[in-house]
Amino acid sequence: MIRPPSDPVERPLVGAVAALSLARGMFFAVSALYFTRMIGLSAVTVGIGLTVAGAVGVVATYAGGRLSDRWGADRVQLWAMASYGIALLAYALARDLAAFVLVATWVSASRGFQSSAQSTLVARWFDGPDRVAVRARLRVVMNVMIGVGTLLAALALAVDTGAAYRATMVLVGVLT
Repeated sequence: MIRPPSDPVERPLVGAVAALSLARGMFFAVSALYFTRMIGLSAVTVGIGLTVAGAVGVVATYAGGRLSDRWGADRVQLWAMASYGIALLAYALARDLAAFVLVATWVSASRGFQSSAQSTLVARWFDGPDRVAVRARLRVVMNVMIGVGTLLAALALAVDTGAAYRATMVLVGVLT
């Protein structure tokens, strides 16, 4: 039987990773079709936009570590999760290239902040074998929930309508 972790730090980390990963699985499954069919971008344009956003995310990861040191990783984690969810919801409003790149950059930056804060929390609260075990459990939760999210997104793929893709993108933001 699977039990939730008893550790008061690990429990919310597992919950956050589960929610993020469920949303990520859904996002991964429908995003390319959403960006090309709903927003009307070419695959090359989507690739370039996501590359720009990814570069910003790399910088944000570094900045997230610095902010975690200065303001506390728990605060950065909460702020970044809220920002990430709102940014994902904004995809449903994107209608052109500029909006897409702006939202993708916001999503990537928020995810970078969140990732750094999460790593900082694990590093500060756990050591030695406990740190390794917590990281392993978080990785398992992430992989399982990405799979579950992908399965849920299959419903939108089966329906294959703009409304189904947009609803999935809204659900991704809400879950985060």
